[in-house]
Amino acid sequence: MKRSLITATVLSSVVLLVSACGSGPSIETREELAQCITDAGWSMYGAYWCSHCKAQKQLFGTAFEKINYVECAEEGVDGQKDICTIAGVEWYPTWISTDGEKLSGEQSLEALAAVAWCTLAE
Repeated sequence: MKRSLITATVLSSVVLLVSACGSGPSIETREELAQCITDAGWSMYGAYWCSHCKAQKQLFGTAFEKINYVECAEEGVDGQKDICTIAGVEWYPTWISTDGEKLSGEQSLEALAAVAWCTLAE
């Protein structure tokens, strides 16, 4: 639980920093945000049966097709359980960057934008 509190505190700080400083072109659509997150090297690891994964996907709507997604359930479409195990995925969904940073659980679009350094339009 302590780790979750630290992660939430860090995310809040990052959101404030990115909001205050900006970092790139203004993102106005979910498609642009999904592409920005992907371009920043983030992937979502989940399972087809996971309600939190479904909710996370619904936040993006059809733009989710631009997100790098790894199915961790063997019986799911293109299930890649071994890759998820190697990546250290313990919870669904888990977002992992190419540098190994992890975010566990459902994330807001704002939190994902912040860690990917994507600037949301106001």
